[in-house]
This record gives sequence, structure tokens and C-alpha cells, in this order.
Amino acid sequence: MNHRGATDQVTIANRIKDLIGYIQSSNKGQNIPIYVPLVQYTGDMYDVSKKIIAMTQAETFYDVLKDVNNIHFIPFISSMDANYAYYTSWDYINPYVSDLDSNDNNLKVPVLGDIVHPQNRGYLQMGDVMFGSIIKYGKQAE
Repeated sequence: MNHRGATDQVTIANRIKDLIGYIQSSNKGQNIPIYVPLVQYTGDMYDVSKKIIAMTQAETFYDVLKDVNNIHFIPFISSMDANYAYYTSWDYINPYVSDLDSNDNNLKVPVLGDIVHPQNRGYLQMGDVMFGSIIKYGKQAE
């Protein structure tokens, strides 16, 4: 995670906090609700170490930004279904066995296709999370 000299997650979160402060310092930006997505890791969904990094990043963002006025978090990281929201296919563990073989012991495993862009139901799921967050935070503001 190194973007224009950002060396760690705290630095990135503080830069986002500065940007939010800049937006809120303008006359028109003082009452604007700001939504911060806590995004999931969109690489190899079976790589637990990458998921831990994404969870740590989300926790850091929350810790740094939680006291900012009129900010709301969208919990994509805890609500996306990695097993069904992305393109997958099923393939045999043993590549030398095909459907024509009568070997019932050969198991199929999911193989990820596009590991960055979810399929349509994944985008619908993201929309549900976004809509739910806006409804929740909108009711709190009333």
C-alpha cells in the first residue's frame, strides 16, 4: 500500500481525514454526510493473510476517522460474499480425471475467475449494503 509516498495504513487514513477536513471546512461542505467504504480484499479470496491485511486496514481507517463529524462507514468488508459474488468455476483437483471417468473420489474445487470485479449479483449485494448504510445513517440524523 504505497501511494505517493504513503508508507503505512495510518498515513493513508490520515490523508483521507485531511481530505474530509478540507471538504467540511467549506461553507457548503459542513453538513454533507461523508460515507467511507471499508472495502474487502478483491484478490485471491482463499489467501487468509491478504484478508487479515484488509481487515487491519479497515480497523485502522475506523480508528483514525471515527471521531470525524458527520462521517459514516459502509461495511463492504464484512458483508460481501466472496464465495458467490465473484465469478467462479469448478474444476477437478486431479486434472487428469474428466467427467467421463467414473472416479467418484475426485473432488471439484472452486476456481476464481475475475478476482477484482464481482458478477452482477455481487454488485447488487454492494448496492444493498450501500443503501442499508444510507438508510441507517439517514435515520440517525433525523
